[in-house]
Amino acid sequence: MRTLLASLALLTAGAVSAAPYDANITRIYYLADLENCPGKLDMQPGDLWTLTFPDTVTDAYVTKNGIVERQIQGNRLIMAVTAQVGSTPALVLTEDGRAPRFNITVEAGKGGRNKNVLIRPGSTPGGSKCGVASVPPAPTPAKPPVVQANPAPRTPANVTVRPPVTTLPPAGTPLAVRPAATSPAASRPPATSTAALAATRPGGSAPAVPTNPPAASAPAPRPVAAVPPRPVTPSASPAHMPVTVNAQAPSFLKVTVRPETRGTLTFTFRNTLDADVVLNETDLRLADANGTRDNTLIVPAGGELTSQVTLRGPLPALIAKLTWPGVILGSGEGFQVSAMLVL
Repeated sequence: MRTLLASLALLTAGAVSAAPYDANITRIYYLADLENCPGKLDMQPGDLWTLTFPDTVTDAYVTKNGIVERQIQGNRLIMAVTAQVGSTPALVLTEDGRAPRFNITVEAGKGGRNKNVLIRPGSTPGGSKCGVASVPPAPTPAKPPVVQANPAPRTPANVTVRPPVTTLPPAGTPLAVRPAATSPAASRPPATSTAALAATRPGGSAPAVPTNPPAASAPAPRPVAAVPPRPVTPSASPAHMPVTVNAQAPSFLKVTVRPETRGTLTFTFRNTLDADVVLNETDLRLADANGTRDNTLIVPAGGELTSQVTLRGPLPALIAKLTWPGVILGSGEGFQVSAMLVL
């Protein structure tokens, strides 16, 4: 009897120790995969999620506040769901320079769950199933069509051009002589002298012939009325148009700024680094004005981002200087974007 009871106790202890640890893990991700393909966190109101990383967590970013509350404890990131519905991307920074990403989605449900996510080092065994997003190449501008002038017509090679042949009359035949051209003076009748006219009139008196008749006088020109000059009215100056400016930034970051209104700016960022860069709207300064929202912009590695920033505070009448500091994720290196804007 004692032997049977001892055997049952050993079997029970073995069954308890054989329970797998992964049974308490809601989901398993690999750190290298999360840098290329964000992990999905499907949450419900009132959930409590714990993400355990292989290294110490240094910071965590989201683009929308009020969806989850975050707290860092060593290598754990604890998130409590506070919204009823919503979504936001999330970026986590670890002490070894890694930057895993997640997409958080909160949907209506029973909620109040306790979820655990384990992030393991390296990549998925056998290769990751997530493709790396690539930036599409810029379209190549089409070349204008080449217009060729029509060449001069060529004489076909098989056609012989001969000069015209003049046929001469047979020998002994007199050639026809063309009459000489008659000038207008020769065609006029001969002038009759004054003496001849006197012989033909009775009494022998010649009529009086004017030798130089008076020339007809030309009509006097009419006076032309002077036209007064037309007054020149200065044209109205064109309305002020927004001007896009290339901002001064490090060589790895191309930034353009366009003032849409006096209080609204549109930024376009192009990041050529293999690491993300981060800027916060409240750090933007334009003269004595600054960004209104506590919103973090993340420009992905090798990608582009366009965002509109609303300003608050007094602005100068025409020209203002803009400064906006940022940081490179992973290395923690800072940089600054600056530009002179015409408002």
